[in-house]
Amino acid sequence: MKEKALNGKTPITRRDFLGGGVAGVGGLLIGTPLAWGGSFTQRMIQNSPPGSGPMAEINAWIHIRTDSEIHFILDKAEMGQGVITGLTAVVAEELDVSPFDIKVDFAPPGSEYGNPKMFGAQITGGSTSVASSFDRLRQAAADARALLVAAASEELKVKAAECSVSKNNHSYFISDSKSNKRVSFGDVAEKAAEINKTMARSLNPIKGVPKPRSQYKILGQPQNQPKPLRRYDAWAKITGRATYGIDVGPEQTGSTEMLHCAVIRCPVAGGKLTQFSPRNPTELGVTQLVPLKGGLAVVAPTFWEALSASKKIKVKWNAGALAQQSTEKFSAAFRNTSQKRGVVACVESALTSYEKMEAALNNSNHQIDATFEVPYVPHATMEPMNCTVHFKGASCDIWVPTQAPAAAREIARQITGLDHAHINVNSTFLGGGFRTLWPRRCKSLLIFIKNLALTRL
Repeated sequence: MKEKALNGKTPITRRDFLGGGVAGVGGLLIGTPLAWGGSFTQRMIQNSPPGSGPMAEINAWIHIRTDSEIHFILDKAEMGQGVITGLTAVVAEELDVSPFDIKVDFAPPGSEYGNPKMFGAQITGGSTSVASSFDRLRQAAADARALLVAAASEELKVKAAECSVSKNNHSYFISDSKSNKRVSFGDVAEKAAEINKTMARSLNPIKGVPKPRSQYKILGQPQNQPKPLRRYDAWAKITGRATYGIDVGPEQTGSTEMLHCAVIRCPVAGGKLTQFSPRNPTELGVTQLVPLKGGLAVVAPTFWEALSASKKIKVKWNAGALAQQSTEKFSAAFRNTSQKRGVVACVESALTSYEKMEAALNNSNHQIDATFEVPYVPHATMEPMNCTVHFKGASCDIWVPTQAPAAAREIARQITGLDHAHINVNSTFLGGGFRTLWPRRCKSLLIFIKNLALTRL
């Protein structure tokens, strides 16, 4: 789906821009092809065409198609920090495969994907992705390898201890070292998944043994080796194949009747809309004007139409109490607070230590007194904050670049009244972090689109 060109010439997509250079660019892209990796996981990376055949869910993180295509369900948001490379490498190490022979899907909301270093919530943040996932993914991938070996040993009628992973081109097999017989990952994927379910029901799951670090072939290897570990998503990003939230369009939603929304927001946090003109959307050539608590939503068939109309609207605000705040007032308050006794950070012997520190400073023959000030830095993302929602009455689909997909689903539940089973949250690449942690755009959009069916904010 392409927007209207700014210069009246033929529109150009972001992928055309990346593929053909910057000359003549005059359009804004809102869509890109997407392939599905399962009922609730969406392919957002597209390093290569999707596979075919049923998908066997070995465990929550490792899925394998019957054509041997390996999928890693990444439960962390990729916003440029590189977790898609690091965590895929962890999985590849334990599966004995190349990271670049693994397809990566962003995980849906799920209790199994909770971050133990973020109070168990499904959140990417606090620089905890590798620390919270390293051991868990090593175990999950080792378990998957053990299950594949168990299934293969039954199929080949050989001992599991005599089986190992082998490779031919980009295909992987479980091979018997004595007979040289082998089966592909895809041949035994469904059997491995069934074994896992059966053993789990008997409370005797098959557990793999993660490799000792001395056997690592991918992790921790020097980058000056002949084939250093490359960024997994680099090619998809520089060629425009990676899907960000703002790329979501008819190919992803399955609908050509998509509305776009631009929101005029009060420049002061907590402010309220009091007046706006014109009030008739037809005067602006848009579909609807929807007043919000802290702004005005302009709805139109394309984003460019919505954005252009928003610039023609005159608005008045009740800015509220925060309108009186200023940088100068903040600085004065900080300077004043710095002259007071600080908050005790450690209870044990804190008072004694504080008094000793003051005494040492007061008795010093040489004191240095300096004040350093830095401005507030806005948590602004490179990708404009966005969200796409398809509300169908009995179900709701959401596409959003967020660090907290489970929170997005809960917001949708509160607003739509639907249960979690009927709300599908599709995470995308993030064009930066910070304000994407809590999916506020989902809340803003869901509040007024219940009757608009399919809208992007």
